[in-house]
Amino acid sequence: MVLTQGYVLLIAALFFLACFLSNDLLTRFGIPTLLLFIGVGMLMGEDGIGGLVFDNYTVTNYIGAIALNYILFAGGMETRWDSVRPVVVSGVVLATLGVVMTAVIVGLFASLSPLLSFQGALLLGAIVSSTDAASVFSILRSQKIVLKDNLQPLLELESGSNDPMAYMLTITLISMMTANKVDAVEFFGLLGKQLALGGLCGYGMGHLMSFIMARIRLTAEGLYPVLLMGLAVFSHTLTDIVDGNGFLASYVAGLVLGNSRFQYKYTVVRFYDGLSALMQVVLFVMLGLLVTPRELVAIAPWGFAISAFLMFVARPLSIFAIMPFFKRNAKQNAFISAVGFRGAASITFALYPLTAGIPGARTIFNIVFFVAFTSVLFQSPFLPWLAKKLKLGKHENPYYTLKSFNEYVHEMNDFLAEFDITKGSRAAGKAVMDLHLPQGSLIIVINRDGHYASPTGTTIVEPGDKLLVSVPMSEDFTSVCDRLEGKCEV
Repeated sequence: MVLTQGYVLLIAALFFLACFLSNDLLTRFGIPTLLLFIGVGMLMGEDGIGGLVFDNYTVTNYIGAIALNYILFAGGMETRWDSVRPVVVSGVVLATLGVVMTAVIVGLFASLSPLLSFQGALLLGAIVSSTDAASVFSILRSQKIVLKDNLQPLLELESGSNDPMAYMLTITLISMMTANKVDAVEFFGLLGKQLALGGLCGYGMGHLMSFIMARIRLTAEGLYPVLLMGLAVFSHTLTDIVDGNGFLASYVAGLVLGNSRFQYKYTVVRFYDGLSALMQVVLFVMLGLLVTPRELVAIAPWGFAISAFLMFVARPLSIFAIMPFFKRNAKQNAFISAVGFRGAASITFALYPLTAGIPGARTIFNIVFFVAFTSVLFQSPFLPWLAKKLKLGKHENPYYTLKSFNEYVHEMNDFLAEFDITKGSRAAGKAVMDLHLPQGSLIIVINRDGHYASPTGTTIVEPGDKLLVSVPMSEDFTSVCDRLEGKCEV
């Protein structure tokens, strides 16, 4: 049978469906579903049953950059500033000095391989030097790993903010290898400029996004996440134009926005949670499409060796060299060392040598495949056991959870609605007890001129009040609207 385009798409759709349906089973064993999508890409590639030849590295590079941009933006929105504030300094040091140390150590080891030149080995070290934000977020939360001593925010801050340093190292080494020499003064000047402008642009764009989201009125709730998609790309691109780091700007903008109050926040957060997962799928499928299995056989011994060296030597050396200065003990450092997943960022950065025509770029890309695949496959199932073994989990508190308030909405039997009480509203001037809301409905809080208070039965509702009301799912929502006669947002 000839595999037409329709058959190829049908087979791909069936594989995707199988991957998602197997998500629960794989999660029980701590294995991310993303690994299956690498398999999908390989099966649909030129050595697989799909036979697709996918080698347009320029287009792939653009797709990878966009995907990583949204992953970092979503990661920033899911990071609570209150939790990361105590670990900002240590997190930034890990995201900068830790990345450099890891890159150098891996590069020196990789230079022992006959597959790579010395410069190519250092470039490989730079590409795999940063941890993957999406993998760290998803694996820690899917495994329900709850950590003591601010380890959770430290790991998430590090993974969300260390890509810019890896990006700078990668771009600098590529420039050196293409005869555009970069001296130390120029490198550190460019690095400082990239980080400073990236942080400032991200901070400013985050506040601009918050301002726009709080005040703009669109015709449909679903348009708000779409608006943010444009703003996120604008933030990244604008930062790049002024020679800042767009990836850092994306993360900081998401961090600022996620810690701000704006309308339809639940819808936006859930949308970007799904979008981040989709972008990971895109990157891992592309990785599978771009690798050629027959090429992997020849480099497999060195691919596994470099991956193992990164996991068990390079990352631990960097962590144990840095973290004692921040009063972290050996158990904590051992766990931090184990959370060194590589994924979306490494895949994206591995495309840069290919588009630049660097000698040995294909070998570097194939080795990155081994690093990304094995780090997620072998490290993620190990984490719950390690956290328990090192006694770093918060198992003594069964009510502690990683979820934010918004993430409980689908598990609640109620939904929340906000009512603006106008001057002519039926509720204006009445006591709460006299509103006769449907059974189970509850006014949780009243916002009166910016001051919040929990009402009692005798509290008088006044024009201009904003009421946050909990309404049982079983109730007819229109009955609540009739009682309050206010402008409503659900």
